[in-house]
Amino acid sequence: MGKTILGVFLANVAMFAFGAAFWMSPIGKMAVGTAPDDAAAQAAIASAFPETGAYYVPGNMEASGFADLHTKGPLALVTVNHASGVEPMAPAVFIGGFVHGLVVIVFLAVLLKMGGAGFSSYGKRLGACIAVGLIGAIMINGGAIVWWYSPLEYAALSMVYNTSAITVAGIVLAAFVKPTT
Repeated sequence: MGKTILGVFLANVAMFAFGAAFWMSPIGKMAVGTAPDDAAAQAAIASAFPETGAYYVPGNMEASGFADLHTKGPLALVTVNHASGVEPMAPAVFIGGFVHGLVVIVFLAVLLKMGGAGFSSYGKRLGACIAVGLIGAIMINGGAIVWWYSPLEYAALSMVYNTSAITVAGIVLAAFVKPTT
């Protein structure tokens, strides 16, 4: 049990470090733009979306002209948080991210433990981790392309990140977590 806990912790540290390096590098900025005027964009968002929530644009399917607006575009899924703001690089955000990763890796460790003889080798356990990352990325980020009209470049970058992050965690985790037999 101690080896599993250590493996989960070290895998999370590795994944967290990978995520920081990925999103702070030029690669992480390849598919994400910035508004030409952040203050004007924030004012427009606050005006158009007065409450915290997720919004489709256009969003009212019963409204006259919905089909025309949808056909004309642009289309958006906008998430808005009207909190008073957060300090850039706030420690609480990083702590939340670390805990989020920890939860994901605990579930991955449980899967590896349950694998029995099918996960008897390091390579098979690592392969299972890579498969989990790839399946999750295809389901979530691929679905965003299909259902929410997410830009291909952003969804593809997110797929690469999500699969790679779980692979990095799996490289460590597979060395520590062996199936229960």
